[in-house]
Amino acid sequence: MGEQLESPGAPWGQASASFTSKETGLGAQRGHRSRHLGIRKLTERRQILAVLSTDRLYAAYAIGDLEPGFFEECAWYGAESAGRVVSLCLHYKGLYPNAFFTLGEEEGVRAILSGALGPWRAYFSSRYEHLRALREFYNLGPLERLMRLAVTAERFKPVPTETVRLGMPDIHDLNRLYHIGGGGSVFTSRQLDKGVYFGVRVDGELVSVAGTHVVSPGYGIAAVGNVLTHPRHRNRGHATACTSAVVQELLRKGCAEVVLNVREDNLPAIKAYTRLGFREHCRYVETLGCRKFSHILSTLWHQLTGA
Repeated sequence: MGEQLESPGAPWGQASASFTSKETGLGAQRGHRSRHLGIRKLTERRQILAVLSTDRLYAAYAIGDLEPGFFEECAWYGAESAGRVVSLCLHYKGLYPNAFFTLGEEEGVRAILSGALGPWRAYFSSRYEHLRALREFYNLGPLERLMRLAVTAERFKPVPTETVRLGMPDIHDLNRLYHIGGGGSVFTSRQLDKGVYFGVRVDGELVSVAGTHVVSPGYGIAAVGNVLTHPRHRNRGHATACTSAVVQELLRKGCAEVVLNVREDNLPAIKAYTRLGFREHCRYVETLGCRKFSHILSTLWHQLTGA
């Protein structure tokens, strides 16, 4: 197998307006039945979790953002119909570019964005069915086409490993490996302290690593990420061993479901993860988007006038 098993998270103000397909001009253009959609800011964790739980595995990263330290960096918006949230958008401001996650019905995602509720520039994680709405308001870069895989304790098939748990004394070696392997990450003490990282050393040199993007035992979910092997040590099963060790520890800590991301075309990685018990949950895209100029003016007008 190819040993590169990669796994690729301006204030808006509160929205108070309500939109219908007819009011935004979208229903007539696409033949949609006009429907009243109320757009509002969501602030209660319990309500947000209930919405995210409608597609829990796809929303794993967003669920992780409910944790203290991350929640404060988030702005959550919902589109409601008949008292039910049918779409949700998350604007996470703790990264640059900011991250933007979309969930639910396309019409609701479009209504949220049409209400000047969207960052000027962000890295989007969205289902394929949301792309049409995104392209109305944003110029999108190349699409990274991803699969979301998931495993539970019942399906997990660990492999024998000779891995080591990584901690603060390993941070220099970890950053060195990512620099050599082209990972582009710079790890901080917080990541190692809050996350779960395992590695393989050969003659004392750290040559492979797997870690986490999300660890949330309280919500019963985690995401594996930052999987990388030194170019000279690939195709030897090291990344699979590291991933297995990370998953085993996450399950032990109480994360009932563990997810990871992999490019649709990375067949060797998909095969390796499948051997560990991972199964495909969904496909989605990640892409950088910049707000179209006409909608930047609309956003400024909304912010200045409250209209």
